[in-house]
Amino acid sequence: MESPGQYFLVIDDANQLSSLQSIVDYVNRKDQGYSVKVLITVRDYALNKVVKDLLAIVDFCKVAIEPFSDDEIKKLVKENLGIINEDYLNRIVEIAEGNARIAILAGVIAKEQDTLQSINDLSQLYDCFYSPILDKDGVGVDNASLIVMGTIAFLNVIHLDHIDYVYTYLQSLGISKDQFLECIQQMHKKEIINVCNDKAVKIADQCLSNYMLKVVFFDKRLLSLSETIKVIFEKNKSKTIESINALINVFRNEELHDFVSEEIIKVWNILKAENSPLFGEYVRAFYPVNPVETLVILNDTIQGLTQTNVDYKDVDKEKQFMGSYEEDNILEILTGYSHDLDNIDAAIELIIAYYEKRYDLFYKFRYYLENRFNIRYESHYIGYQPQIRLIQALLAKSNEYQVSSIMDLFFLLAKEYLKLSYSYTTSGRKNSFILTTIKIVPSEALYDLRKLIWETIDNTIQIEYYKDKALDILNDYKTYYWDESLDTTVFDLRYIEQIICKMENSINQCILANDFITRFRKTEYSFEALNRIISANPQMELYKIIIGELDDEDIFDFAEKREKKKSNIFQYFNSNPDRIFDAINLCSDLEDDYYLVTAFKTNNQ
Repeated sequence: MESPGQYFLVIDDANQLSSLQSIVDYVNRKDQGYSVKVLITVRDYALNKVVKDLLAIVDFCKVAIEPFSDDEIKKLVKENLGIINEDYLNRIVEIAEGNARIAILAGVIAKEQDTLQSINDLSQLYDCFYSPILDKDGVGVDNASLIVMGTIAFLNVIHLDHIDYVYTYLQSLGISKDQFLECIQQMHKKEIINVCNDKAVKIADQCLSNYMLKVVFFDKRLLSLSETIKVIFEKNKSKTIESINALINVFRNEELHDFVSEEIIKVWNILKAENSPLFGEYVRAFYPVNPVETLVILNDTIQGLTQTNVDYKDVDKEKQFMGSYEEDNILEILTGYSHDLDNIDAAIELIIAYYEKRYDLFYKFRYYLENRFNIRYESHYIGYQPQIRLIQALLAKSNEYQVSSIMDLFFLLAKEYLKLSYSYTTSGRKNSFILTTIKIVPSEALYDLRKLIWETIDNTIQIEYYKDKALDILNDYKTYYWDESLDTTVFDLRYIEQIICKMENSINQCILANDFITRFRKTEYSFEALNRIISANPQMELYKIIIGELDDEDIFDFAEKREKKKSNIFQYFNSNPDRIFDAINLCSDLEDDYYLVTAFKTNNQ
């Protein structure tokens, strides 16, 4: 900048520029005719040094740039590649880990090949992207450097003062602590690894970290995956699980998946033979790899439990409800089989066997079943099998509806499964949660599930213990928005009408019938049976007059509507004064009815 003027400078990786201070100093030369603005980028590990260099010469502000969020990655791919399919976008988000370049590369492959399968195993994409970077710096051909990278990748983030067990492990492989630390410093200089405050170490790019797991443990087999799992699981279970999930889920390579499973089983067998205290935790972490043996282990555990003769109704409800959120190792594993259709029946049988031993844990079972056997996006595609099989198993164990503790679970699940839309949360990246809401899609399997539930309610509606539970489901159903689920709603209404018709003849039965007719009038369902019930009950005319349901629907002004209601009431009682006794009896029968109480308050104003 030999001549004065207006300048905008962009300095990338400012920590690598030896003349940074002299360049930035131009910001202070306004009296010499310079108008200079500077944008500087610097990685986290070098931020403190750059800030220190700048503080003495210029005022500035810092702006933290976070990795792309999941929504930003989706938007990037949508706007630049025109991909709008949610399954494709979710897979690209999973692959990209916030890296825009990887997202675009994956998106290009998906768009060119027009199949989701094309971005399942992205080994070749990673090879093409990262191999030149590693080879340029000599890391790709240096086994010691690769082992260090693989170790750091497995732990994700390490603190150099707290990994003595890692130093011992590497020493057995011929890599000393000094070599390990020297490799870190060399790769830090090449900006492959970030080092913060000389202690915290992490691979600079999460996608590169995932790639190093594959290269070191699978492609080159420089580290034994089973030995690494055994060493690190004891000290850091969560990091071990995260790394195994990354290996399996990022690349989705069948050969890699089989390899990882075999390595996990090796450690499983060792810990089991050693009768290790870690074995239970290990089973919980990796049961999907060895599902049948896990079920055998849990069966033995459940059979060995002492029968608890305490009914959940006799336990403090608030205390039990709060305790439902505490983890239960047996339920944590068994409910995890909800999408394993090969083993789900055995898992459900064990869930019920466990419940029969521990009825006092009712709210805990409720929590796990509602969250693990809930209806999700994929339920439609697997024919609602987890839900159908669970309901069938509960009914089979209910002894023709006589075991009330089993039926209590049925009614709770029925209430969930009969909704017209479903919401659930899933884990996102970096400890985030994703809330998903889905509308139901009519299908034969969906109707099989709902028919099974409605018919059970129909069969139990006249059993005193279950009346209120059925009524609770019906009252909830009245509140659902059915507009986008018309076919399913009409399907349900046939069973609902049958159930209401079986209820005890009373004004309450008529009011419930009237509520359904009013709420679902626009479905054009006929409600012939319910209309007959209402017509046969003389109290319903009085009830409708008092609450104002017989008003002229064309009147929209509130004051005019209220006057019309008062006029109808006056005419009704004036024509037969003895009807006041009917009104007294009605109020006695329905002292808690919201609409009736509200009507009297309004009419008395």
